[in-house]
Amino acid sequence: TDTEPLAQLIGFFYAQTGDLLGSVRGALREARGTFGIALLCADASDTLIAARRGSPLVVGTGPDELVVASDPAALVGRASRIT
Repeated sequence: TDTEPLAQLIGFFYAQTGDLLGSVRGALREARGTFGIALLCADASDTLIAARRGSPLVVGTGPDELVVASDPAALVGRASRIT
């Protein structure tokens, strides 16, 4: 499950529109299969976009921290609340 093609597709849409969230949505509509992604963009450094289809995705929060992983065990000791 190589995510590089998905990153390239998001980049393709983003280069055309400049709309980060819309570009992710457009790329994910084209994607087939299961995935779990977390996306950061240099143009929007205070934004984290996470999405999944079929694969697990957990979000952990703590004091001044937000972490995303595919397994809750990865967040032990890093987050006080896991969703």
